[in-house]
Amino acid sequence: MTTTLCAPMTDLEIWREGLRDLLDDCAGSTPLEEASRIREAARMFEDAQSTTLETTVAKVDFARLEQLLAADAMESAVLSLLGPKVPFMLSRGNGSCLATVLVPEEGGEVMAEAATMALALLAAYVSALLAGSEKAHAALGEAGALASMRLH
Repeated sequence: MTTTLCAPMTDLEIWREGLRDLLDDCAGSTPLEEASRIREAARMFEDAQSTTLETTVAKVDFARLEQLLAADAMESAVLSLLGPKVPFMLSRGNGSCLATVLVPEEGGEVMAEAATMALALLAAYVSALLAGSEKAHAALGEAGALASMRLH
């Protein structure tokens, strides 16, 4: 019998896996779950700041975030997580909410659909973070592979 050992996941891989889970949760959440998803995202973004996993994530002001959530200002709460420099577009019609966010430093864009504008915008932002993070990781992997090839 052969056993296969998996390499332990890095902090970045764990963080990205959490983002993928959050993205799925945003897509499947109801309006009653908005605040929970926003708080979950805020905790993940705070983790990213404290470990320097993702430098494009704005610093989370939890006191302000809780004020916005208590006032039922879900879209404003999500905007506070994005920060002032993230370009986005929202669209709503026929019971569907769509959001588009530009991928940092790439020029591409990602779209997400959800039950509310806040969830759609949060999902699009998470998708943009994933896209930017995975592209950067791939570039580092290619550079590492090239360096490795030169060593042999």
